[in-house]
Amino acid sequence: MPLGYLAMDKDDKTKAAVKQLRTRLMAQVKKLKGLKDRRQALLDENRELTIAIAKKLGETLHVKTQTGFRASGTAPSYSYVSRKQRTSVHMDRIMAKKTEEVKAKAKQKAKEQKAFGEGGRKVLLPDQ
Repeated sequence: MPLGYLAMDKDDKTKAAVKQLRTRLMAQVKKLKGLKDRRQALLDENRELTIAIAKKLGETLHVKTQTGFRASGTAPSYSYVSRKQRTSVHMDRIMAKKTEEVKAKAKQKAKEQKAFGEGGRKVLLPDQ
């Protein structure tokens, strides 16, 4: 064990441990033949490990497997997640952002309507 490792603070030690674990896992996965087998192996065997790592690092990422199971946990990076899954995570973020924008617009509109009085719109009656 290098001396530098002992000098690290707790977070760095966690990150180093995670890195070691991941390299070991990736080595196992590389032994498997076929992309589909590799991906499935990563998703199945390492889901719990991934979630544990995630909880340790306190980040959030949604992992979607082919069975549609959704595990909310994390990993320091997306290296074990397929592109399709990464896109779904990205889309989730985009949708959340859009929802926030829509809510903000609705709030603004309500504020403007309040300024005009109860009815919402300013109605000018013609002189009689």
